[in-house]
Amino acid sequence: QDSIFFWQDRLVLIPAARYTWIRDDLEGGVDAQGASLNREANRDNYLSPQIGLQVRPRPWLTLQSNLARYVREPSFYELYGDRGFFIGNPELRPEKGVNFDAGAIFDVQLPNSWLQRFTLTTAYFRNQADDLITRVYDSRGIGKSVNISGARIEGVEAGLTVEFFRHLRAVLNATWQDPLNQSDIAVFDGKKLPGRYERSYLGRLEARLYGVMLHAEYIREARMYYDTANLLPAEDREALNAGIAWVWRSLKLAVTGDNLTDERH
Repeated sequence: QDSIFFWQDRLVLIPAARYTWIRDDLEGGVDAQGASLNREANRDNYLSPQIGLQVRPRPWLTLQSNLARYVREPSFYELYGDRGFFIGNPELRPEKGVNFDAGAIFDVQLPNSWLQRFTLTTAYFRNQADDLITRVYDSRGIGKSVNISGARIEGVEAGLTVEFFRHLRAVLNATWQDPLNQSDIAVFDGKKLPGRYERSYLGRLEARLYGVMLHAEYIREARMYYDTANLLPAEDREALNAGIAWVWRSLKLAVTGDNLTDERH
């Protein structure tokens, strides 16, 4: 990766390339039904180019865009499951696709005592994928990762960060996306992708004083399906998290609590 600067650093070009070499050996085992798995060996490699562009027409405004080709190998958990509520799928193929995003950052610093800085971010994103890896669940709640031959995930994201009273920071973030199934199977083509929320919201409040930081955050995710046929809609997910951290030089100690209301979905 390199960063190339133009026009007194107001334009930055960032070309990059990632090379991945895969060695995957299956010595043996059994599948979810108890059948023996054959011994397999897999070798593969990928070259994933990408390029980024950043422009600063004003000190408080940054425009940026990225374009990248990627390959994602299935994880060990996706391939072999946990022998409980998630079944492995050793026949998963790598997910391949192209990511694109374009957005703007408005960053304003203010010299008053009650409001020091606010940052507004906006972005459009699009992911075009082949053999997308996602999770589906049956009526019993048993999950499994599968490949979907084609998919398009398109949406926008907006965020706002406000620093005020010198020790407080508030963060708001929202994502709206359209996860479209473009499967070769006609009955699933045009449906929503399983396992992908269409709406996501986050609110977070932080307080910092003498190296101690407290935070509380609320997360809400809505409009998702468990299955490729879109017959099993998921309930909206809500979570309340909180934590405390202490920083001293290069040392950081933190304690966090997730899903404090003990919601299950």
